[in-house]
Amino acid sequence: MAQDWSVPFARLGHAALFICRIGHASPITGDMIARSLSAEEKRRVSDLRNPDDRSRVARCRTFLRAVLAAQQGIRPHDIRLAATARGKPYVAGPGPFFSCSRARDLAAIVLSETRAVGVDIEEAARLPQRATEFADLVAVACRPAEATAVADAPDPRATFLRFWTAKEARMKLTGEGLTLPLLDIAVSFGTTGHAHYALPQAPAADLTLVDDLLPNAAVAVASGPGEVHLLA
Repeated sequence: MAQDWSVPFARLGHAALFICRIGHASPITGDMIARSLSAEEKRRVSDLRNPDDRSRVARCRTFLRAVLAAQQGIRPHDIRLAATARGKPYVAGPGPFFSCSRARDLAAIVLSETRAVGVDIEEAARLPQRATEFADLVAVACRPAEATAVADAPDPRATFLRFWTAKEARMKLTGEGLTLPLLDIAVSFGTTGHAHYALPQAPAADLTLVDDLLPNAAVAVASGPGEVHLLA
């Protein structure tokens, strides 16, 4: 039975989250890739040196087109995609706000009809195994209070993934990417454990963490007013 790409992995209020395997166990077939991707997308994939990277990028892009096409009732190849000057992708013409992220073997897409969105997915297995290397990564990504929260957590790596994905999602919300440094983004869990962005304060953004539905992986979704995409 063919997969129904209109069915989300989870609904997050205004947004729908889709997850797909893009490694060797992926439901994305070579035929789907050939029929879905544009000539330009195929060229960009072929330019990648690593064969595994080529496969995963092609599957991720095909996944994105399959999900968007299912929402609009058209063929994946007919989805018109464009990118802002900052590189944030969007649907050229009528279509939902969306964001896409891939880890090694997993990809995530979030769609919203009403709000701009950014998503990040990370797999725990990709974190450094050596304690010194993990500590270096925490120092690069976390503000002092965040680093303390990681160190004091029962599972430091899982807690770090929550901070990391939250920050990456915020960077992707507006398309700022690395021009918005990780240390300029402050994530707070508050006394109730509810996560929110303390910084930057503008544009305002909400945070949703999904780390209890995926084994050994974490997903974060940042969302803001629809006008946010104009900043990208």
